[in-house]
Formats: sequence, C-alpha cells, structure tokens
Amino acid sequence: MQNHNHTDVAVSRDGANSLHPTWGRKMALVGVFLLAFALRLIHLDEAPRDFWTVRQYYVPMLAQALFLQELPDLPLWQQELVQAHKQAFQSRELPVMEWAGVAVFRIIGRFAIWPLRIQPVLAWVLGGIFLFLIARSLFSFRAGVIGVAFYLFLPYGVTASRSLQPDSLMVMALLAAIWSMVRYHERPSGWRWGTCVVVSGLAILVKPGISQFAISATYLALAVERMGWRRAFRDPKTYLFYAGAALPAAGYLWARSVAGAGLSFYLAWNFKPELLSTLYFWKGWLGILLRIFGLPALALAGWGFAAPPSRRAFSLMLGFGLGYLAQCFFTIVATPTHDYWHLQVVPLVALGVGGGVNRILSFLDRPPKAAIKKAVAWSLACLWAVISIGTVLADAYRPKNTAYFQIAKEIGEAVGHSTRTIILDHDKGYPLMYLANIHGRDWPVTAATQFGQVAGTASGYEQASLSAADRYARFYAGNSADFFIVCRALDELDRQPGLRDFLYSNFRLMASGYRYLIFDLRERRPL
Repeated sequence: MQNHNHTDVAVSRDGANSLHPTWGRKMALVGVFLLAFALRLIHLDEAPRDFWTVRQYYVPMLAQALFLQELPDLPLWQQELVQAHKQAFQSRELPVMEWAGVAVFRIIGRFAIWPLRIQPVLAWVLGGIFLFLIARSLFSFRAGVIGVAFYLFLPYGVTASRSLQPDSLMVMALLAAIWSMVRYHERPSGWRWGTCVVVSGLAILVKPGISQFAISATYLALAVERMGWRRAFRDPKTYLFYAGAALPAAGYLWARSVAGAGLSFYLAWNFKPELLSTLYFWKGWLGILLRIFGLPALALAGWGFAAPPSRRAFSLMLGFGLGYLAQCFFTIVATPTHDYWHLQVVPLVALGVGGGVNRILSFLDRPPKAAIKKAVAWSLACLWAVISIGTVLADAYRPKNTAYFQIAKEIGEAVGHSTRTIILDHDKGYPLMYLANIHGRDWPVTAATQFGQVAGTASGYEQASLSAADRYARFYAGNSADFFIVCRALDELDRQPGLRDFLYSNFRLMASGYRYLIFDLRERRPL
C-alpha cells in the first residue's frame, strides 16, 4: 500500500489537473494522435523505396504470392513465381501482416501496398496509447503527453513505423505487455495475471528472438519491487509467467521446424562475443543511438531516468533497460549495424524524455517569472515538433525514382519473368524481384562481402576472397540459372576481381539498357 501512495504523490507533482486533466487537454492529446496518424499516410500505396528495402520486400512478395495462389487460371510463369516467392520469403515470424493483407485483397479484388503499410502505421500509433497509459500511471498526465509526443513525432520513428516489417507490431505488443504488467503489479489478481501472460506471449510471438528480453526483465523487476527478491523468486507465478509467455512462440517455431532452425541459425549468426572487444561494436552502437535520437534527447532521457518519481517507475525503467541491453549483447552482429533492431528502445527513451521534460517544467513552475519561463520552454518544444514534422515531410516528398520502375519492367519482359536468375543488384535484388516479377538468387555486392568480413559472419558465397569464376562454380553453377542480371550496380563488374572478364568471356550479352545488363547462361561459350 505504501508504494501506491508514493506513486500517487508523484503523479500529482505537476499540478492538480494532472490527476483530472481538463477537456481541452484530452482533446489536445487526441489531436496529437490524429496528426501522428495522418503524417504517416503519405505515399501509402507506394512500393518501399527507403528504410531497409533489403528487408521490406519480404512482406509484399509473400502476401502477393498468398493472394495470387487463390486465383484460377494463372499463367505458368506466375504459378512458378508464386511458388518461388512462397518458399523464399516465409520467414521465422508469424505472417500476420501478410494474411491480414490477403483478407483486404479479397475484398478489393486486387493486390495493393496500402493494406500492408497501414498495419505498421496503426500498430505504432496504438502503441503510443499504451505508452501514454504507462507514463500517466507511473509519472503524470503531463509526462505522458510529452513522452508520447516524442514517440509519435520522432523522425526516425515516423519512417520506421511505415516500414513493411513486423517490428512496429512487435513494439505495440511489447508496450501492451508492459502495460498489463503495470496493472497486475499495481493490483494483483488472477485475471490481471492471466492477461499479462497472454499479451506477453503474443508480443513474443510477433517477432521471436527480440522482445522476450525486455518482457522477461521488466516482469521480474516489477515483481521484485512489489514482493522483494526472495518472495519474487519463490512465487510460482513468476515461473509460470515465463513458461506461459514463451509457449506460443515455442509452439509456432516447433510446428514450423524450418522457422525454428532459421531462428537458431540467426541467433548463432548474431552471437559473436569477440566483437565486444572491438571499437567497431561500441562505436556502431553509439552511432545508431545518436542517429536515432540525437544527443539532446538522450541527455533529457538520462535526466528523466536519474530521478524517477517512484520505486515502481524506477523498477520498470530498470527492467526495460536491462532487457534492451540483454538483447544488444545477444544480437552482437546486428547491434552496431541494424538500427531497426533498436526500435524497442524508442518508447524507453520516450519515457525518459517525458520524465525529464516534466522535471524541467515543474522547476519552471516556481517563481519568479514562472509564466515566462514556461512559455519559452513550450516554444522550444513546439519548435522541435515543427522541425521534426518538416523533416519527415521533406523526406516523404522527395522525387520518386521512376527510372528504376521502367528498368525493372524491361528486365522482367526480357527474361520472360523467369524464376531462374542470378541477380547482382543492391538490397540483394529484392526490389528488382518484386518490380520485375522475377525470382532468383542474389550475387553479393562488395559491401556485403566486406560487412561479412568485418563482422565475422562471411560464409559460403559471400566470402570476399573468392574470384568470380570460383564463386560461380561453387555456389551457382548447379542451380540451373538461365540469366545473370546486373542492375544498377554496374560498378561491381570492375570492383569484384575478374567478374567483368568472367561474364563477357563465358556468356552472351543478351540484352542491355539504362543501368542494366542481362547475360544468357543457357549456352556457355567454349573456353
């Protein structure tokens, strides 16, 4: 009971209205959510052209294949394309976005991008609701509004939440799980505990291998805060929670043994402890955080973390933070290179920013000239919001690369929409596969082989030391490919040792155009 009273005192620090916000404040909060949602609707039906396009095309290609397989009288080339895409892009994650998109495709009678893109947009905005509820419960109404505004209008968050990846759904489910934990530990009951287990299990299921760290650490931190270390570890519900939360993802991965093997391989690929002693790891990790948030935001968040208003707030942020650190130390390869693997830290920093700004505003409430000081503070906050929104809009309205769409169309027609190709293009050729309606195996660009060499993950066809002839003979000659497509990355012909000579000496140049070459592999020239 003492902890509850302590929280109530902290909640009321920014004035009496924080416990019972006025109608105007509530409407302002609704306006924040509506504006954040509208900001993400720009170019809703466009194919991905930014933010990890190497990963975004998994969802539309699999969703398109799942939809087309239901249509009668598909041409043979489309039937082959459907099977190739289904086999290649069924990842370890549950295909929630894909099947939800297919349900909409059936209604509108065609495939489109917007039913897929609207899902991460909605998920991120809905996640903001859970973030606000957490902040209001543990900090104050004002801290909740500030934190959720930061979460919703952070330029990186806007871009990432439009990405055709399950990460936005994972963040939403993670925040829902943490909110259910807060409610359970505030007023324990069997119903609230069961809700906590179910929501946490769904959160882990959305993207196995990521959110379980934050979920596990946050639950334990809140349990220890409520009961103490000894009782928390003796409580059967602690162990039942972990078992129940892990069960859906474990069951899904077991049922799909390929996905389970893929997860094991990916975690093993990611766990390279030797990188922890390198500047490459720490510099990359810090660089990503600075690029996402900027130094002022991180400093504000640190100010908020430094003096939490209650033990429960401290425990939640500690557990959340330790879970994030655990994830980074288990996914060592991705931590300094893959910024979207840090998405779950956005709501954590938002909580800190909300608490930090709220502390500053509470200090400015004091005389003398409190009104002037607060007006200056709010003006700076509004200026940040305007700059953030302007940054997003400027990025969203930059000219489209329509030339690439024409290139892809020409390539698709030239190879007869073949599924037996080798593709040398950026982003592993996935955008070209989607836009040209083809399928194939990627030939690695130099940047991919260099990354594998630095990170210690290079194996097989991505080894930098292989000559073009050796790479082809060892990893491609037995795949019965009909065409070798070089698109956009024409400089790779000279960057990779012997590649230009290998292609021109052994195969006929079947077609060429603006920024692409197509070699016919079906008849190899005699040596």
